[in-house]
This record gives sequence, structure tokens and C-alpha cells, in this order.
Amino acid sequence: MYRRDISPLLMWLALAVFLLIGIHQFFPSFLEKLAPPVHSVSVESDKPIADPPPSPLPLSMPTPSTRLIELPPLPLSTYEVPLAIIRDDIEAHRFLLAESKLLALPRDVLSDKTSRAYIAGLWNNLGIEQELIHGTAGSLSSFKRAAALDDSSPVILMNLAHASWERRDPALDQELLEKLIGVAPQEPFPHLALADWLQEHDRIDEAERHLSHATDRIGRDPALRSYLASVTTKIHRKETAEPRAKAQDEDG
Repeated sequence: MYRRDISPLLMWLALAVFLLIGIHQFFPSFLEKLAPPVHSVSVESDKPIADPPPSPLPLSMPTPSTRLIELPPLPLSTYEVPLAIIRDDIEAHRFLLAESKLLALPRDVLSDKTSRAYIAGLWNNLGIEQELIHGTAGSLSSFKRAAALDDSSPVILMNLAHASWERRDPALDQELLEKLIGVAPQEPFPHLALADWLQEHDRIDEAERHLSHATDRIGRDPALRSYLASVTTKIHRKETAEPRAKAQDEDG
């Protein structure tokens, strides 16, 4: 019986297998290019995709350098040297040492107005450094001490107001915010925070007035605009709730 010689076919087949193995071994990207692109398949659902949960409202904080207080020398002060040493401790990041020295200052150093303002600046600058490490939980106490010594500094009061807002601390009250508005009238944050405080105490007319002041000063700050939207919603919600409560009282 006649049998066909298939050795040439086997030879070509072996050569093709050898070439494929060689291409895969030395040129793996070649096969990847030959492969059809894989497209991700989106699964449609009848349920709408939920938005991510809103993050806590951020505040627009100035850079740390603008929140520091420049401390000039005190050539006429008896405490020039020890206070300068505390300043150097803060700048050298010896924060615990600086804090202990500030707490140990004698009472008579606070009687001098110039030294008092200088010490307030030291507490403020220490608070900034503490905040960079521990957040406002570490800085709030220092800002309070600074404001207790000098409540005329817009930098100190703004730092205290921001830290108190973030910590939801009772120090952020009408007195502090009005004092801050007095020394920094063009800043939108104290008006906005005061509007929020007033609406929480059901003083809607006053809250609306400060909300208007904040809106006029807000600029293009997206972080502060989020807070503005939140306070605006709270005030409008209470405005609509008041007529309903009156109507229910009359019906009753």
C-alpha cells in the first residue's frame, strides 16, 4: 500500500513551533501586540452610584510662616536674654523645654507691656510648631495662653479661632469672634463662624447679617465656600421652620 511521505510537513511544523517559541522567549511584547485589546466591562445597575461621604469641612488656613509673629529684640527689657533663649529653643524645635521655661516665667515679667506682647508671640509661635506635629489638639492651649496675654493681635486671635473651630472648643464664642472682627474686619472667617454660632443660638436675624458680610468677603476660596454653603443651609432651614412652628401654635 502506498504511503505518502509527510516528513517535509513535519519539518515545517517543527520549524513553526520553534519560531513561535523563539518569538515568545525573546520578543514577549510581540505576542501582546497581536492579542486583541481587553476592554473593561462596566456593569450597569438600576441603582445610582452613591456619592462618597462628604469630608469634614476644611478651612483655608494661611501658610505657617504668615501665622507666626516676628519677635524683635527687647534691648530695654530686663528679661531680654531669657526671652531670647526661649525664642531660640522654639526655633531649634526644643518645644518641651521652651514650654517649661514659659510656664516658669515670674509674674512680674508680665507687668511690662512690651515683654507681655513678646511672651504672647512666643506662645503663638510655639503653638504653630506644636500644630505641625500634633494638630490643633496640641496647639490650642498655647494659642489660648497667647490670646490671654495679647488679645489685640489679629494673628493670635485668628490662630485661636481656627484651632477652636476645628476642636469645637467653647472658646469659639461671640466675644472672641467679635474681637477678631474688630482687629481683622476684612476676614470672612470670623463673620462666617459668628453666623454659625448665632444660628445655633436661634438668633437668625443677626446670623443672616454676618452671613452677608462673610459672603461679601469670601473671594474665591473653595474650602471656605464649603463652610459658607453649610452655614447658609442651616440658617435657611431654621428660617423655614419658624413659620411652621408659629402656624402649628396658632392651630393648636
